[in-house]
Amino acid sequence: MSKSVSDFFDKGSVKKFKSGIKSFLDSSATKVATASIVLATAFSSCTPEQMMHVVDHAFDKQTTEYAITEKGDTICSYQAIGSKSDRERIAKIVNAATKSETGCAILKGISQNNATISFEEASDCTGFYDQETNSICLNPYYTNARLESNLIHEGKHSIQYANLSALNLGTDIQNTNNTFFSNTLVNRVMEADACATQAKFCYEMNEAGIKEPMNEMSRAHPSVMKSFIESAEKLGKDNKETLKQTMLSWYDDVGYVASYDNSMLDLYYNEMSSSNSNVDKNDIFSKEANKVISSICTQNDGKAYATDGNLLKTSKTAYLVDYVYDRAERVETIFRDNKTDLSIYNMYRMDTDTYKIQNSVNAVKTVNLTKSIQRSL
Repeated sequence: MSKSVSDFFDKGSVKKFKSGIKSFLDSSATKVATASIVLATAFSSCTPEQMMHVVDHAFDKQTTEYAITEKGDTICSYQAIGSKSDRERIAKIVNAATKSETGCAILKGISQNNATISFEEASDCTGFYDQETNSICLNPYYTNARLESNLIHEGKHSIQYANLSALNLGTDIQNTNNTFFSNTLVNRVMEADACATQAKFCYEMNEAGIKEPMNEMSRAHPSVMKSFIESAEKLGKDNKETLKQTMLSWYDDVGYVASYDNSMLDLYYNEMSSSNSNVDKNDIFSKEANKVISSICTQNDGKAYATDGNLLKTSKTAYLVDYVYDRAERVETIFRDNKTDLSIYNMYRMDTDTYKIQNSVNAVKTVNLTKSIQRSL
């Protein structure tokens, strides 16, 4: 989501996060992610030693550190927050990421955007990006090798937010003035692009002889990692088409996409419930789709690898699985009097009784998508 997503999540206990959305429970310590959680369930096991880790915020300190390669070359500076031991561990994670060209590019973006890097305890979450504080938060319970990959993923989110902010579209992206359709499509492509960038990083780390990141990515997002490997071998890892095809492959993981959509719908319902005014919805994504996708889907040099917003409005990318679709219709019915948002009817409905999954490595083999009847917004 874009920087202006803050308007969408400023109500009550709902706030902005990493790949787009995350919910803070009103508890005193632990932040629990409910949506847009990168690799949330993929890396579910922790060693006893990692489970003993406790972030002691009483000794937190923000310092300027430097990303340094094995040869001793300085890539860029960055802001680290935490105790001395935490900052030392962050340095190991950051420096390891310099073995990848993509890692170096993302680190430079993090530095340029002044995003901070810290540890943050969270349930079922490898890490997240908090747009409100411009912070990349890594879960200390996971291994450094896993966090290297996650750092690049969340770092790409920080770059996405900065790019979207520069569009000068004000509060029209990802907020209460926008349709559910637009909010959902922007949130999806941000995560899809971050995963594609992460896959490229893992591929490069594997080329450098560090296999764990790509092995973990293959388990977490098999269709994404598989797509990048196949495209890289055919077209080259730096080819625009390689990243574009990898980004689009994210949509093949129907269950993962549905979890995002369900969480977006939960937050959307909460916001609609708390609003006392009539809803005047805008379909900003349709109006500015090319600008949005171009600012999100960028290569290491900052140039866009995808520029056609129509890519995100096809049956492959703009579907809702049937149970999410039905929930969205019920929400629309509840708020029909003065808070109507009929944008769900711009999306395709996927029948989960008819699609088939070939195996855990391949994504959806066949799907039955039925275009719903269009209604005017």
